Amino acid sequence: MNDVRVHNELSAVRDLLRAQGTPSDVIAFEELGAKTLLLCAASYFERFICSSLLETAKDTGSIPLFCNFMEKQALERKFHSMFNWDSSNANKFFGLFGQEFSGWIRQQVKDDSAIEQAVREFMFVNNQRNVLVHGNFAAVSAGITFDEAWDRYRTALRFVEWLPSKLREAAAGVPTAAVQPE
Repeated sequence: MNDVRVHNELSAVRDLLRAQGTPSDVIAFEELGAKTLLLCAASYFERFICSSLLETAKDTGSIPLFCNFMEKQALERKFHSMFNWDSSNANKFFGLFGQEFSGWIRQQVKDDSAIEQAVREFMFVNNQRNVLVHGNFAAVSAGITFDEAWDRYRTALRFVEWLPSKLREAAAGVPTAAVQPE
């Protein structure tokens, strides 16, 4: 997501409504703006993480044959099945890489409160995306304001940007001493 562009464009509309519209116009925009930011954020996160997984596979030596299979069969339209969006953690996703990685990455998250919060916000944004998309977008409330949606996106982005470096670190060799039994 070109996060700054989308946010700035929506903020400009909100400012215009505040200056020239009615209070009900601003309230309606807040709801629609929050929904729009949530959908844009979730869409961006999906593309970024799937691309990162594929790039990590390529960078760590997977041949094009297997990368193509991974892209077509494991990633395409499967992102949302990799997570338990009703949870506040990404443990289901981490578990897809095996017990050793899962234990190590969960400890990495636990040891960094900012990343732990970023994971919670990432899960929230994507859960809200599912609620909006599968629950009649027009009728379902975002449950948060435009500014709250922006703040949650910015916090969740920390996890999304942190994850590829951890995948590469693990691909280089997960320190087994850090793995906690499940």
